[in-house]
Amino acid sequence: LDFYQEVKGLEKQLEFVSLQEEYLKDEMRHLQRELLRAKEEVRRIQSVPLVIGQFNEMIDAKYGIVSSTAGSNYYVRILSTLDRELLKPNT
Repeated sequence: LDFYQEVKGLEKQLEFVSLQEEYLKDEMRHLQRELLRAKEEVRRIQSVPLVIGQFNEMIDAKYGIVSSTAGSNYYVRILSTLDRELLKPNT
């Protein structure tokens, strides 16, 4: 009877550890995907701009109007890393 209870206790511990292992594996996969996305975002931010221009105005929380040195106006996404409070029109 004592061995039976010990075996049952160990089986419960094994089941708990197995659940923890699965959770950690899922978390690792999620973090690896997040790391890849972050590296890609860093690469994108560090890349040379395609066009040099001047900020004109914010349209909404994520987009603004930028005019290029060639005279064209563009509707562009503002990087999330930029402090929007520092963006001033015609700068």
